[in-house]
Amino acid sequence: ATVAFKIMFLAVPFIFLCFPTGHFLNAVEKQKITTINRGILVAASLVLNFLLIPMFGLLGAGLTFLFSNVLIFFLDLWPVNKALNLDKVYFIKVILKT
Repeated sequence: ATVAFKIMFLAVPFIFLCFPTGHFLNAVEKQKITTINRGILVAASLVLNFLLIPMFGLLGAGLTFLFSNVLIFFLDLWPVNKALNLDKVYFIKVILKT
């Protein structure tokens, strides 16, 4: 269980980064994109859980949790970037500082 929790701990930064991206999309009237992204996330999580849990048990659930949080961050980041026209180099520097 310790290894699974360590893997899940790696998802914590992505969990916190998903809040501003999701709320930003809602604030700029992109609720449809937010809903679609969450639907993709649910489908990917179900598939990964069905594949990984029988093979790896608790470790598979931890990997699914990590992948799901990384996935939702990047699914939200693409439309946020489109809406804001972010400077990618500056954005990466800020994220790495965080």
